[in-house]
Amino acid sequence: MTDMSRVAKEAQPGPSLSQALATTFDASSNDAGFARRVTHLAVSLTNGPVAYLIAGDTVLGGTSNARPPAQVLDLAAGPMDGTARAEGAFAGVAMALPSGQAAVLVLQLPPGGTVAGALALERLTNLSALASVSFNHPEIAAHRALFEAIADRAVDLEPVAEALQRLTDADYVALGRLSGDSVSDLAISGQTPHAKRAALPASLRAEMAEIASRGDSGPDRVIARGPGGVFVVRIVEARRNAALAPMVVQLLSVGDGAHRAGTRRGLARLRRFAVGLVAAMLLAFVPLPEGRRISAEVSSVSERVVTAPYAGALAEIAVRENDSVTAGETVLARLDDALITQELIAAQADYAKALLERESARVGRNASELRNAELEAERLRSQIELLEARRDSAVIRAPISGLVVGDGLSALQGATVRQGETLMRVLDPSDLRLTLEVLDEDVADLAVGEAGIFRPDFDPSLTYEAQIASVSPALQEGREIAVFTGRAIFQDDTPHLSPGLRGVVSVDRAWTPAWRVVWTGLRDWVLLRVWI
Repeated sequence: MTDMSRVAKEAQPGPSLSQALATTFDASSNDAGFARRVTHLAVSLTNGPVAYLIAGDTVLGGTSNARPPAQVLDLAAGPMDGTARAEGAFAGVAMALPSGQAAVLVLQLPPGGTVAGALALERLTNLSALASVSFNHPEIAAHRALFEAIADRAVDLEPVAEALQRLTDADYVALGRLSGDSVSDLAISGQTPHAKRAALPASLRAEMAEIASRGDSGPDRVIARGPGGVFVVRIVEARRNAALAPMVVQLLSVGDGAHRAGTRRGLARLRRFAVGLVAAMLLAFVPLPEGRRISAEVSSVSERVVTAPYAGALAEIAVRENDSVTAGETVLARLDDALITQELIAAQADYAKALLERESARVGRNASELRNAELEAERLRSQIELLEARRDSAVIRAPISGLVVGDGLSALQGATVRQGETLMRVLDPSDLRLTLEVLDEDVADLAVGEAGIFRPDFDPSLTYEAQIASVSPALQEGREIAVFTGRAIFQDDTPHLSPGLRGVVSVDRAWTPAWRVVWTGLRDWVLLRVWI
């Protein structure tokens, strides 16, 4: 049934189509509720038999409870943008979700020939544009954030670098102000608070200063001179919107001068120009990248936990953090074995006495006493062997060759430890891997065997090829958000890396241009209201 009463029932609108649209594209709704409403709305507007909303491999909702046919799933898995296209008996179009994520709306084309099919494609395109505008797609918000950062916080380069990195989908963006012959106020996007405290690579500053001295602007390097000074930007691996960089850096130099001069007139002019440029960008295609950025930590494949062999006092901690050790040779720690030595001396004396009693029973030909003496001697011999083994284990040696890892090792000396208590770890730095922290929304899109690039936080210019090896189905405990643990293996040598360093793994796929936003959205709103 495809009349307006069905739309009213499913989307809970008012008496008009405009209210039905407002309810369907309510930004406060969740993805599941939106899927139910938009599929029924699509069927109602096109007279198509059935519609589905699909995100990746997940069917979010549809007008039928049956599983979509293979043709529908294949169409949803292909490249899709804001213009509906038909394949066989079905048509698909990209669709923004209330969460800001991307999905695909697939509709079975209605009967009626070419005219009905063309009308269905046009209306699907209109619904796609409405979703993009209504849910304020993150790419649109990123454009606004960039120009707001330039206009309002021109002195602070960090938000500009962060926003430019998001828009260009680059691995990272470095932005700095030229001071004499060197680059100062250098900001690098994507840096953690820990990495920001570290010394920035001198080679990057030198490279940017060389770019400024030669004046060789290009797709990945931009120079702008204005009242605010000379600004240099270095973009690494921009995947889209690279043409934005010259305009952004030029705006920054003008905006910085206006900010320093405190001229409200100049700042207002800058803001008007920025707003106009945002509007121009909204008229263009906003690309949707199909990539993932996953937090990662370098860890060792070969790792051994060193524990206390028995309860007692630690007489000595013989190593410090990051000391190199050799398997079976380097002494890590010593436990106090004074009590064990005393017990051993007493057991040896009892054993000698038991041997004398055994010989006396043998001479006296007393079988019962001889048997008891032999059992007692055997028991004492086992006790002596156990005490000797415990005394030998008091000296703890390195289980593997590698580096010592442990917090507050020196404070452990003299402390009383329990049997099995962890003292330290020994890692093999020559065989490294990555431990991934995979967010809930990325798990379904991350496949074992996918290739990626790891960039450490301390120097994003370094790159290491990696491959996803596994993703655990169990959630990490004690986390406020849903996080899964994954593993990735390096595909080449790993110089400059050591266990404990953090960074980001970029898993990049193809990206799809999408979303004609402003004029298409306004036109579609008008067209949809004409249907009332």
